[in-house]
Amino acid sequence: MIMNTSKNDNYSSNCESLGKFFIPTKKDSDEFSETAKLMMKSGMIHKLSSGIYAWLPLGYKILSIVEKIISDKFEDIGFNRMCLPTLHPASLWIETGRYEVYGKEMLKIKDRNESDLVFGPTAEEACVDMVRNKIKLHDLPVKVFNIQWKFRDELRPRYGIVRCREFLMCDGYSFHETEKDALDFYDNVSEAYKEVFDELGLDVISKPAETGEIGGSKSHEFLIESEIGEDTAVVDGVEKSFMELGHIFLLGTRYSEPMNLKVTNSENKTNALVMSCYGIGVSRLVGALVEKYSVENGINWPKNIAPFKITILNMCKDSEKADKTCEKIRRKFSKTTYIVSGKKSPGEKFAVSDLIGSPIKIIIGNKQLESDSVEVRVISDKTHYIKIDEIIDFLDKVI
Repeated sequence: MIMNTSKNDNYSSNCESLGKFFIPTKKDSDEFSETAKLMMKSGMIHKLSSGIYAWLPLGYKILSIVEKIISDKFEDIGFNRMCLPTLHPASLWIETGRYEVYGKEMLKIKDRNESDLVFGPTAEEACVDMVRNKIKLHDLPVKVFNIQWKFRDELRPRYGIVRCREFLMCDGYSFHETEKDALDFYDNVSEAYKEVFDELGLDVISKPAETGEIGGSKSHEFLIESEIGEDTAVVDGVEKSFMELGHIFLLGTRYSEPMNLKVTNSENKTNALVMSCYGIGVSRLVGALVEKYSVENGINWPKNIAPFKITILNMCKDSEKADKTCEKIRRKFSKTTYIVSGKKSPGEKFAVSDLIGSPIKIIIGNKQLESDSVEVRVISDKTHYIKIDEIIDFLDKVI
């Protein structure tokens, strides 16, 4: 059903028949970029303050899908997932010399004991501290990754979750005995990144980049052409705007040397480990996906990342037959089905379904029910009219 939860007609709340999935769609937004506007209108995010957003259930569902794709790929190439805290002792950053030079993007705080802490903008120091004094030669290589919220106090946040202050990031770290080992794995991760972006349907380019404040001897960034991109690259002789989605670094001993991360080798010599780090902006990726798959009135999600693969539009009022048909489909595809019903007009129901962006839309109306059928619209395919008793088999084939 659809039910109003606000006196302001600009908002509506839509519920699944089971679980009452909360999607507060909005008719308009004052966000600057079209991507941010669409995310606000579709009920994916809510702006708390400049550069700080809450992820509403629909947005978080998409974020979780993207996170899983990244996590699975990292584990496929040998990473172990762990979880670092968001707050780091300032003493770790002092060890590497980054505490005073990182800049105003770093949020520095004190606890009740006046101890200095950092809300991590990145986590190289925290990861090195986690593994030092624990790694032995036979453990190498050690490959760990973390998907955690980061904070950077952007001077001018913009474009919604694309350039915000708090963001979800996947950051991986690997530790090796030799630079050759580190380089070989660096190349493996670069290929894995391309596979992640291919799975998401994003046309990403990779190019060498400056190492900047992260440091190291080598880095590559992964860019996608974007109307709201702030990086530039020359492609086929034309300078274009790009959005950075990922960045990898060959760090060498930039962190292991000052933090005394060393192992004793077979010749009884103690050497600092060679380290690399690998980042992907998970929440920014969602912004890139919204830009990629947006259409005139909403979004057309591909099946592998759609928050709901099926949206059912129940156009009938007080129809037991329509309700039973909705329930039949929902029971079979409960986690991937969203039902739009209630007292809204057909136009309003279609508007909601366009914002949700399911690749399969099922329209149940009086005209269809007269012939014991439903109308099924499959993205990039024709419209089908399917008998109610055949609908489950049909959906099994196209979902």
